[in-house]
Amino acid sequence: MKRKINIIDVIIILIVIAVIIGCYSHFSKDSQSDQVNNIFKIGKEKVTFVLEGDNIRPELTDKISINDKLIANGNYQDAIVTNVEVYDHEIVVAVDGKIKAVNDPTVKRVVVTIEANVNRYGPYMDIGGQLIKSSVNFWFRTDKMTMLSKVVGITEIKVDN
Repeated sequence: MKRKINIIDVIIILIVIAVIIGCYSHFSKDSQSDQVNNIFKIGKEKVTFVLEGDNIRPELTDKISINDKLIANGNYQDAIVTNVEVYDHEIVVAVDGKIKAVNDPTVKRVVVTIEANVNRYGPYMDIGGQLIKSSVNFWFRTDKMTMLSKVVGITEIKVDN
């Protein structure tokens, strides 16, 4: 049985071609990619972020110093320590029926400020494969020591071009 092409078949084929051309032109607009690039930054960006490590042994706190470089995956990262602050670790105890904060001499609390060139993917930042986001765990590692810390602050550094 042989079938003839009639006018309805031609109209359906033309509609399908028009839809394909319309979708292609809509999704390949340059102005849309410019809008995405203005909203989502992609590439390297200079930031300062603050890490806080708690329950750190006192002998390890002495091994963190300014200008230490971070290490990740066995490679030095484009990040240096710019400030180190060591505080006493406080614990809460009950003394004579009252709750008091007492310093624990066996551990310290360390706050480290780091300046780094991070990878930026839209709203996400990372360095050495670790996400930099407030309240996220971050493995702080240098030549001399390693500690598990939390990101407590992030500041973007504006660079004039």
